[in-house]
Amino acid sequence: MKNHLIASFVIGGSLIISSAIVTGAIPLKNENVLQVVDGSVKLGNVFSEDDLVSAKLVFSDDNQDQVLFENVGPEEAGARLEEKIKELAKQINYNEKDESKKIAAEKLSIKIPFTLVLTSSVKYRSEYQPSFTLNLTKKNVDLPANSNMLESIKPAIDNFVKSQKAQFDASHFIK
Repeated sequence: MKNHLIASFVIGGSLIISSAIVTGAIPLKNENVLQVVDGSVKLGNVFSEDDLVSAKLVFSDDNQDQVLFENVGPEEAGARLEEKIKELAKQINYNEKDESKKIAAEKLSIKIPFTLVLTSSVKYRSEYQPSFTLNLTKKNVDLPANSNMLESIKPAIDNFVKSQKAQFDASHFIK
């Protein structure tokens, strides 16, 4: 009789514990699940998280768009912008022999209206998704013709990066 009583407690206890595990009342492992538009993404253990920003110029007259930088850390965005503007100035001045006619990077402007497209995302490296990028925000900033590139784009990028800090923090699993 005593053996039946012990066996009943063991079986009953195991049924209660297994049903609690199945229903999720007792989690065995943190799966780190992201909710996205099309459903959810199970990451499992997250090994790394990288905050990323990108910027490109879209022109109103259907000229070729210009990528300023892609998938760089928020703290690098300003420096990457300055590098790109210097590179553009160098390309513009490539065949110019007269030093007085060369355009300085700080004076570079765009003669037509354009839109600055800024995006933020978080790239995860995890157990179930070796490389997954979660897009957070896309923002369009319309800028008028003859805008100085550095003076108009840099503050827009700096403000965007500051505004994304809370979203980056909310998207992190590694604290």
